[in-house]
Amino acid sequence: SAGGSTSRTVEFAWSDHALSLWAAALGSPEEAGLAALSGNWANAWDPAVQFMHARHADGTFTEFEGDLAWEDSFVEGNAWHYLWYVPFDVDGMIDVQHGGDREAFLSRLETYWSNVYAEEDDFMPDDWYWHGNEPVMHYAALGSLAGDHRLTAEASRWILEHRYDDTTEGLDGNDDGGTLSAWYLFQAIGLYPVAGTPVYALTSPIFERIEIDGAEGMTVIDAVGSSAQTFNISGISVDGKPLSGWTIEHQQLKGGHVVFDMAP
Repeated sequence: SAGGSTSRTVEFAWSDHALSLWAAALGSPEEAGLAALSGNWANAWDPAVQFMHARHADGTFTEFEGDLAWEDSFVEGNAWHYLWYVPFDVDGMIDVQHGGDREAFLSRLETYWSNVYAEEDDFMPDDWYWHGNEPVMHYAALGSLAGDHRLTAEASRWILEHRYDDTTEGLDGNDDGGTLSAWYLFQAIGLYPVAGTPVYALTSPIFERIEIDGAEGMTVIDAVGSSAQTFNISGISVDGKPLSGWTIEHQQLKGGHVVFDMAP
């Protein structure tokens, strides 16, 4: 039995990365060791099948049952649900999975979302993007984390529209302590927090103005022109300074003025 080994490997790596940041902030000598352990997710990558996959103790991979199979090495999911479980190191993921070819990574991601949009939503776990369970909940942010905001804007708005409503079945699964509700709120204000890091991926705010009253003062997010039809962004600035890329750090949000330039 693989006993959830793939899921555990990638999840522990993510946790080790978060702990390494904590150690760094404390000036702890454990930082380097934890940072090294955070790269262990790559040991689960099977280039022969192009998915994360289970291995035996001698290093050989187990027989791959298929990309949609609920193998024993995955906890509540399939190979797609654990393919991109490294949002804290997207560049590393591109290196391992595509030899550093960012466009190849983005192409596979775009094809993935096409399959998500085409799959019928029913009461069974979804084969491609199962919003009712945590492993894929950062997938909409991967476009921005890899440099293509358009993919993130389209995916995040699609999920808001197709996986939430105001009926008694309005959530896609167990709210798990408010996880699904919090996901909606963050996406609605245009930010997705990469867990265990100070980084937010920029998504697509559904409001034209958001005010967040925090301990460091009022953070204001302006997205004039945002609508159901207008969700792409041509640029973003913080306190009048344009950002390069499609991420923002927590420190930049404290009491700042964030402007999304919405584009039709």
